[in-house]
Amino acid sequence: EKDDKDDPITFDGVTARAKVKMNVLNDAKSIADKAKALYQSSKSSATELSPESLENIRKNWIEKEVELADAYSKGIKYIAKLRSKDVVRKAQLLLDDMISRHGTIQEQSTFLAGHDGPEFSDKIVFDLLLAIEEDTSRKSDALVCVAMRDGIPVPDMKDFSNVLHSWASSKVKRKGVYAESLLYRMMELGYFYPENFSMPDSKTFGLIIKCYAGSTFRDSLRSIQRLHKVHEKLADMNTPGIIKDDPFLL
Repeated sequence: EKDDKDDPITFDGVTARAKVKMNVLNDAKSIADKAKALYQSSKSSATELSPESLENIRKNWIEKEVELADAYSKGIKYIAKLRSKDVVRKAQLLLDDMISRHGTIQEQSTFLAGHDGPEFSDKIVFDLLLAIEEDTSRKSDALVCVAMRDGIPVPDMKDFSNVLHSWASSKVKRKGVYAESLLYRMMELGYFYPENFSMPDSKTFGLIIKCYAGSTFRDSLRSIQRLHKVHEKLADMNTPGIIKDDPFLL
């Protein structure tokens, strides 16, 4: 695995633009946080506010969240173009942070990378597949975020794809594990919140396989085989975007 000292972050055209996007993101986050705090305090305040005034404060908060979501997407896009392994992790953290803006989203995920990286087993992966196949509790009102109903954008396929491409082009030894974990997180979110998140498609699976194919990670072959099995299962379920025997996976 290449040491960070051999891979410095230089402020060329791409990194300079990424720095600008991060400054915009930080400003947008501060503004959105203040707007949210104002709405929450106004909502719980003993001061009498007319329903119209409270609704205007709420709309202002949502407007700032929409602007923040756009700033997150642009920050992820430009940070993901960098090559330092710490910056790759930064793109992943930005994506996680964007998701966490929806406070009621299921956060105790097996597929969220901890400090030492993601850890998951075949059993956990195929338990998720089984849940998707059985379609239990899908589209339940209890699993729909209040924040989503308010119109706060969630990451789209483009945002996930930018982070995955960043892992694929990085020099992190376990990049395949990080990318595969994010793939399963996408599946998990698509299962719990089908109105808001899309399931990964065949191109996404192909990108994860590329991560392993270009890695010296000792379990690469077994991981590629697992990905093929998961993809085949999703194809059997007629999952949109999943094509059996897709050339991207060959």
